[in-house]
Amino acid sequence: MTNTDSFISEVSDEVRRDRLFRLFRRYGWIPIIAVILLVSGAAFNEWRKASSQTAAEKFGDMLRAAISEEDTRTAIAALSDLPANDNQKALIALSKSQLWAAAGEEGQSLDELMNIVGDDNVPLIYRHLAELKSIWTQSDEMTLNEQLERLVDLEQPGAPFRLLANETRAHALVKAGQIDEATTILRNIQEEAAVPPDLRQRVTELLATFEVKSDGDLN
Repeated sequence: MTNTDSFISEVSDEVRRDRLFRLFRRYGWIPIIAVILLVSGAAFNEWRKASSQTAAEKFGDMLRAAISEEDTRTAIAALSDLPANDNQKALIALSKSQLWAAAGEEGQSLDELMNIVGDDNVPLIYRHLAELKSIWTQSDEMTLNEQLERLVDLEQPGAPFRLLANETRAHALVKAGQIDEATTILRNIQEEAAVPPDLRQRVTELLATFEVKSDGDLN
């Protein structure tokens, strides 16, 4: 019985080994391909990151070189000739707007900003920034209601420049003599958890100005 059991066990082991060998020959390539795909995918991601970084650095160098031209029109022409995707086109337009403004050409500067605002292919962050800058550019020509109406979308929760839009609203109210409403907005900005230091300083200084004027009125 012992020899028979041993023989049966050996035969069973051989059958299992033979079956496993056949299974491996049939399906063993699957984990190998999976490993190759995993390694290839990781290598591709690293290559893509490196390529994106290289392209971004190259664009940044070209942008700086164009802006550094001494003549404004030459700089703007150089910017216009840069190859760019939608994000980069927005940066180019913002740079051109800044150059036109520095040259005293506010109409041209505003045109660049409004082109960004009206382009749905441009990411929201650039469109909101362009809208905000256009409001600053036109503030002297707009009524209070016009300014406040254009600021509404920029002040929504989650908007990228919400606090700057709040500050802009406060300044518009101050200009219109509505100090109490402006003070409320500025104090709300102060209470925000993540206020940039420069914005917090501007708000604090403006509120201090209100207090000084208030004390002067009392005297």
